Amino acid sequence: NQVLNLAIQGSAFHCLLWSIIQVQKWIDKYKMKTVLTGQIHDCFLADSPPNELQDFLNVCKEIMTDKIRKAWSWLIVPLETEVDIFDEEKTWNGKAPWIQNKKGIWVSKA
Repeated sequence: NQVLNLAIQGSAFHCLLWSIIQVQKWIDKYKMKTVLTGQIHDCFLADSPPNELQDFLNVCKEIMTDKIRKAWSWLIVPLETEVDIFDEEKTWNGKAPWIQNKKGIWVSKA
């Protein structure tokens, strides 16, 4: 099982790591207050002030779906991002999926 998973999981981790590095470079470049706080499986976690959230999500999506495919030509499948958000007063149980509406604004799917 490990041998079969290695090619997929290893590549997936490198995609995630590359994305995290690129997002952190963007945060540093624009002196954002958003903080990348961790990584769990194929996700990364961030604390973002409300006034930075839309820009942060847009950049994450661009990096993880477009820029990575330009950087690594061996990625030939379309990539997607999924976003779950919860307010600072809530626990993980209160997280909800967000999507981009037709105007490109991230909104709660609920």
